[in-house]
Amino acid sequence: MSLRYRAGHLAGALLLSAVLVACATGSGAGTASEALAGCYRFERNEGALRLNLPWGFELRSETLGDGWANYADANRVFTWMTETRRTGLPFGYWRVMDAGFVQVGYPGLGAYTLSLELEGRDLVGRGRSEGDAVPLNQNPDRRVAQVIARRVTCPETSN
Repeated sequence: MSLRYRAGHLAGALLLSAVLVACATGSGAGTASEALAGCYRFERNEGALRLNLPWGFELRSETLGDGWANYADANRVFTWMTETRRTGLPFGYWRVMDAGFVQVGYPGLGAYTLSLELEGRDLVGRGRSEGDAVPLNQNPDRRVAQVIARRVTCPETSN
């Protein structure tokens, strides 16, 4: 791991921590969910291709709502399958974890779980395919990959 990578990784973790502290103490404008809300496009790198990730996702500041007791602290996510088509799968929730990273996933029996940290404006970390998102006969070593989600302007949609 290069020194530059570690410095960027540390800076991202500190920035996310600063956002969370400012929101918790009331010294920031809005909440962590409002600060991180927005659209992110997956960089089409080897990790995104290995996991067969969609175009990107949209972190929303509203909560999941009733019926998700284990996800009371989670907010809604929309998945962008393409630059113009939005859906509720394979992502459905996101939340900031105690360790200071952002978890993005689906509260059901499959899809993907992403563990991401803020790096500048982007979210960087690892993704894991689970349940229905795992292709048949896939080597278990190929279910985890590094992913980069670049912050972008949210696409227009008709749905």
